[in-house]
Amino acid sequence: MAASNCSPVSYPRLPPTHQHPMWQAWDLAAEMCLLQLPALLADPNAEFNPSKFFEQQLTAFELWLEHGSADKKPPEQLPIVLQVLLSQVHRLRALILLGRFLDMGSWAVDLALSVGIFPYVLKLLQTTSSDLRTTLVFIWAKILALDRSCQADLVKDNGHLYFLKYLDAPEAGISAINRAQAVFVLAVVCDHHPKGQALCYAANLLQVLLKWLRALLPVLTTSSGNILLVKWIYICLGKLADNQPEISRAAFDEGASDLLAGLITAQIPELRAAAVFGLGSLIHSLPGRTVVPDPAAAAGAAAAAAGSGGEQLQYLEIIVGSYLAKG
Repeated sequence: MAASNCSPVSYPRLPPTHQHPMWQAWDLAAEMCLLQLPALLADPNAEFNPSKFFEQQLTAFELWLEHGSADKKPPEQLPIVLQVLLSQVHRLRALILLGRFLDMGSWAVDLALSVGIFPYVLKLLQTTSSDLRTTLVFIWAKILALDRSCQADLVKDNGHLYFLKYLDAPEAGISAINRAQAVFVLAVVCDHHPKGQALCYAANLLQVLLKWLRALLPVLTTSSGNILLVKWIYICLGKLADNQPEISRAAFDEGASDLLAGLITAQIPELRAAAVFGLGSLIHSLPGRTVVPDPAAAAGAAAAAAGSGGEQLQYLEIIVGSYLAKG
């Protein structure tokens, strides 16, 4: 347009783009396609070679990942990578590379959100490809760790069901850490979000969480994956039932209080803190708060367990949990 003496105007003002380096890559791709026209016109049996533009851009992005950082110029290929997510041919590779980029830190997540990653990864939740699930769960965990405002759009399109099905999937190839990432996403969906809590409860999230606790607690080891999964299940239970009397009563009827109280004296401070938080949220949200375990005794047991270690996180959760339990 600039060559035709046309000056585009927008509000807010956009920076000049007619000299963007991406135009050179696009010109090369177009030229490679046009160069095939003489041979195609001369020989009806000649085959057209598809453009490798998107494949080359993914390769360029992969090279940037090997040497890039927050202190260097952002990758020019990031918007192209988002476009490639809609292509089944290169989708898996693009997702893996995008996951590597988001894992570089909060600045990378913020940059991806600023160029419009959200609608692309939201649409991918409608796919049924099993090879995309683990990477997609990881990407969503990174996004929600930085921007929890996405929770409303996620439940609006029933996206929470994707993570619930992943958590409850029977495949042995799904690691405990990957399942913990799915539980984290569900916990964020429920965090101070009544609609998210109601939808997750209606989708049997409570039963799925308790099923995993019953399976994991008898064989719980020091494996970081198992500990991380149990911790986030406890936190997710607390978020699911927070200020929801019906869900809290159902959780007590299902035996959630016994499962939570069982780890109040655990050796690992993070597990104790998560157990106290979850139990405190359940008790605080109960209608009438009758016929429940003695919160003072639970807090006392946690205090005794933490007495020798002196972990500040554990003491904080004892105070908060006891306050919530007493109402």
